[in-house]
Amino acid sequence: MASRVKKPENTNLDELLFSSAEQKLIRLLLTESTTVFPLRQLSNRLKGVRGVGGPDGLKQMLAKLSAVGMIDWVDHERAIRLRDDEGRIELLKVLSAVCDLETLRQSLESICPRGFLVGVRAEGKGTTDSDYDVAVISDQHDEVERIARGHPLGKKIKVQFLDADDYRDELQRFTRYITLWGSSL
Repeated sequence: MASRVKKPENTNLDELLFSSAEQKLIRLLLTESTTVFPLRQLSNRLKGVRGVGGPDGLKQMLAKLSAVGMIDWVDHERAIRLRDDEGRIELLKVLSAVCDLETLRQSLESICPRGFLVGVRAEGKGTTDSDYDVAVISDQHDEVERIARGHPLGKKIKVQFLDADDYRDELQRFTRYITLWGSSL
């Protein structure tokens, strides 16, 4: 008797990289990297996440993050904040930004052969309020802008258009860029 083959689930990068309770906590902190979280607010934001383990479980996760230097305790140890100036955090913030733009990539790939994350988020220096600067190669400017406005990040996405022939030179004006789709060369 043949066994049934399961169809692959439609998995995204965020689900692959940030699936455990600890990873979801880190993801929240990366997304709002300049926010100071009182423990009660943090607990409320993680309500419904499997594996947190209530207030005691949350405190254990925070103790681990503190031990590896990812967070600082503030307000007489009643709140925490991400250690935003840490090099490892900057790398994780870039990864978080790429995850944030995954659905935009899926929507734009068919009309833009290449897309890049540029600006402060590509450098890992973005704050909670920073825009997502995305540079694309496309001659369908209105359609790209419409799709970007319709994305959940909407107003925070700033699209820059690159020339298909000179995009390599244009990318050099940025301190750093991350290829979101297509090849970088």
